[in-house]
Amino acid sequence: MKINGEKSGTREYVADMNNVYYANSFIVTTKGLDLELPRVLTTNIIIDLSRNRFEGHIPGIIGDLIGLRTLNLSHNRLEGHIPASLHQLSVLESLDLSSNKISGEIPQQLASLKSLEV
Repeated sequence: MKINGEKSGTREYVADMNNVYYANSFIVTTKGLDLELPRVLTTNIIIDLSRNRFEGHIPGIIGDLIGLRTLNLSHNRLEGHIPASLHQLSVLESLDLSSNKISGEIPQQLASLKSLEV
């Protein structure tokens, strides 16, 4: 597995035969509390950012979370188009973008996601 440095603008990760983790840590703020996640397992990822009053566009970089199985961005103030990069989420089983201001068509690339059902 290739390791990318921070200067290249890509995610840095470490791999061995048993575990695959993103090496970058990040801070998640939820309900006013900061929680530092030193590393994130890349399999069985569930992200629920619903009801947070987020504004703006859905970042295309979410498509880099290749182990993402559930993404819930519902009940925010997100606008714009659904990023085509979400087609990279090959194990995505659930995607909830309801109660936002999403416009445009659903990208055709999402039809290639075999785990995602309508």
